[in-house]
Amino acid sequence: MRGFLRRAFTEHILLKLLSLGLAMVLFLIVRAEKDAVATGYVMVEYKYDATRWVLTSSPPRQLRISVRGTWSKVNRFDDRDLKPIKINVEATKKELVAFTPDMIRLPHGLRVVAISPPTAEIKVDRLVERKVPLTPRVVGEVAKGYSLQGRAVTAPATVLLRGPKGVLDRLTRSGLSLSPVDVTNAEGTVVRKVDVVSSLPEHVKALTSLKVIVRQDVVALSGRRTLPDVAVELYGVKWSGYTPLLEFPSVTVALKGPRPVLDRIDPKLLRLVLDFTKESKRMPLPPASMTKEAKASDVKGLPTGAVVQFVRPKKIPVKFVRKEPPSP
Repeated sequence: MRGFLRRAFTEHILLKLLSLGLAMVLFLIVRAEKDAVATGYVMVEYKYDATRWVLTSSPPRQLRISVRGTWSKVNRFDDRDLKPIKINVEATKKELVAFTPDMIRLPHGLRVVAISPPTAEIKVDRLVERKVPLTPRVVGEVAKGYSLQGRAVTAPATVLLRGPKGVLDRLTRSGLSLSPVDVTNAEGTVVRKVDVVSSLPEHVKALTSLKVIVRQDVVALSGRRTLPDVAVELYGVKWSGYTPLLEFPSVTVALKGPRPVLDRIDPKLLRLVLDFTKESKRMPLPPASMTKEAKASDVKGLPTGAVVQFVRPKKIPVKFVRKEPPSP
C-alpha cells in the first residue's frame, strides 16, 4: 500500500504538474467569462441659474445602480470613477424626470440593470426678496390702575427675506411671530429687544437682523376722587389788630386724574390756601367780613397729574374781629 501511494505521487510527476496547471488556467478563464452583478452609486447634478431660481423639490442627489458584466470586469468596477448625471432643469414648470441607463457612462463590457429611484420630481421657483411683517405678542397683567394703550409696535416693522416667491408670498400674508413681551406689573411703557421665533422655511434666509425692538405703551387709567375734609388756610393777612374767622374751616375737593396718583394722595397733606396779600396792601383796615372765591389753583400739595374738578363750597366767607387789648 505504501509503495502504491509513493508511485501515485512520484511517477510522471512533470506530466501531473502540467495537467494541474492547465486545469487551473481553464478554471480561471471560465470564471472570468461568467456574468456577475455589482452595486454602486452615481451622483446627480441639477443645472439651473441659482441666482434667479431655487430648487424647491427634493430630488435625489445620488442614485443606487446595479451593473452586470463578466466577473473580471465587475471585479474591477469602481463607482467613484463614474461621472455625475447632469439634468438641465426648466425653470417654468414642474417636471418628472426618468433616469435611464443611457445617462450613465460605464466601462466597456458593463451595463446598468437597475436604477433606484427610477424617477424624480423637479420643481423650481423664482428667487425674490420680500419685506415680511412682524407680529408682536404681549403677555402678563399690568399694575393695578394701568392699562395697555394701543397695540405693541416693532422697530423695524418688517424683516427682509430672500427665498422662493410662493413661500414668501404666504409669509407676507401671515407674518412672523416674535418672542413674547412680559408686561406684568408694568406702570409705564415697556421696551424690549426680542427675537423672531418663527422658523424660516427651507430655502429662505434673512437679509436683515432677526432681533427687533418691541414697544408697548402702558398708561394709567383715569379716575375720580372726592376729599371731604381739606383744611382751609389763610395767607398774606397783614392786619395785625384783627383776627380772621373762617365760616368753613374745611372744604370738599373733587379731583380727577390717573387712578394710581389719586390713590396715593394723603388728604392730610392737602390745603386750600386763601391769599389775602392783595387785599392787605390795598386796604389799611379789613372789612367786617369778606367772601373769597376758592379756585382750583388754591388747592396746594397736589401731585403731578391730579387735577381739581371743583371745590365746595366755592365761596368762603371770612370775618375779621378786632383783637381785645391785653389787661393791665
